[in-house]
Amino acid sequence: MSIPVIKKGLYPFLLLALVACSPGQPEPYLPDEVFGELFREVQQTMTLGDYKTFVDAIPKRSPKVILQDYRSSHSEAGFDLKAFVLENFELPQPLPFIEVDTGQDLQAHLRSHWTNLVRQPVKTDPNSTLIELPYPYVVPGGRFREMFYWDSYFTILGLLASGEDELALGMIRNFAYLIDEYGYIPNGNRSYFLSRSQPPFFAATLTAYAEKHGQEAILEFLPHLEKEYDYWMDHQAEIPKGEYVGRHLIVLGNGDYFNRYYGAKDYARAEGYGKEMRWAESIPDEERPQFFRNLRTVCESGWDFSTRWYADGRHKSTIHAMDLAPVDLQSLLYMAEHLLYELHQQLGNAPQASFYQSRAERRKELIHRYHFAPTQGIYLDYDFVGDSLTNRPTLAMLYPLYAECATPEAAQIVGNFVRARFLSDGGLATSLVDSGEQWDYPNGWAPHQFIGVQGLLNY
Repeated sequence: MSIPVIKKGLYPFLLLALVACSPGQPEPYLPDEVFGELFREVQQTMTLGDYKTFVDAIPKRSPKVILQDYRSSHSEAGFDLKAFVLENFELPQPLPFIEVDTGQDLQAHLRSHWTNLVRQPVKTDPNSTLIELPYPYVVPGGRFREMFYWDSYFTILGLLASGEDELALGMIRNFAYLIDEYGYIPNGNRSYFLSRSQPPFFAATLTAYAEKHGQEAILEFLPHLEKEYDYWMDHQAEIPKGEYVGRHLIVLGNGDYFNRYYGAKDYARAEGYGKEMRWAESIPDEERPQFFRNLRTVCESGWDFSTRWYADGRHKSTIHAMDLAPVDLQSLLYMAEHLLYELHQQLGNAPQASFYQSRAERRKELIHRYHFAPTQGIYLDYDFVGDSLTNRPTLAMLYPLYAECATPEAAQIVGNFVRARFLSDGGLATSLVDSGEQWDYPNGWAPHQFIGVQGLLNY
């Protein structure tokens, strides 16, 4: 392609990025900032066995007093760090053991589990990382004790299929609440997730609800869908003229544009601090901020971690997710643009409908031009810094089919490729690389089985 290339030198101004918080929101409680060296020692020694446990714990006393006590006692002979933590913090409780009724059929078994995973709105402690939500919501379970963004789309599909429509609508209202408060839907309702979002499935979620209840039922969420779309477009009313590198929006010199995932902080995540500091040991000091930002970028993608994001296709040290326009992200934003067009059209807002229709048509054309590899006949991520396709096939190639923005010819070729290369006895493998990363071969994830099946059915 003879396309203007974005240079890495344009990135430094992005280091000024801050966590987005609405004026009405109090300063979030962030344990890595509040507890400093205590936090670092607990996480780097893996004192509690899981990095997420400490960041989900609630201080029993004033954080300032706890930190003072730690500083005055941690160097004493016989100091027991774990005992100190247990004395000063209320740890999250595991889910109670659930006895399975083996006499139930599968549907009854699944329905019986909703109550175990539903969390009611509660007033949270000021020193809790949990963000209050106004409506009941479903958590994934296990160590995940909060509502996650893209997980919730698939949960809501299950709720609608189970007749739990009120609970599904409540979760959509929680999304709307988060958009009102923060301008976007965070990775999950935890303070340490506020620096990033996740794959933008809000439009797909609204579409799923409308398929059962009619499009009129989702019109109230039009302002929220527009606000989330603005977040992903860097609040640019029009596509900037000339070369532009924003958080999520990238514009080439020729006016073509893409979106990317973006990590807004340049240090290790609180919920993965110990392991990320270990990963960074081989990275030169001056390159670590960019390394951590790329790790956070991958976490916004939901694919944490995969060789999909590694420049050499193998090693985490070569991570360059910020250089990539992911094909699945473009497809999800196409769905948002198309739904915005439909909703404005239904309301008789002709100028707005025309605007979003044009955006959707342009994105569809750009997806095919930049992401479709004609020699292989598949969709790949586009490296806008290197002006090349990544040549690392993954199930992300199915998203244009799922979003119905693939050409019929491309869909046929992609379907054949997936059948020949990705289909295994247990379903679809995530990638073709056996790397040990969880979003790589031989692992197959439920969301991608759904995306794949639905995408193939669309054509």
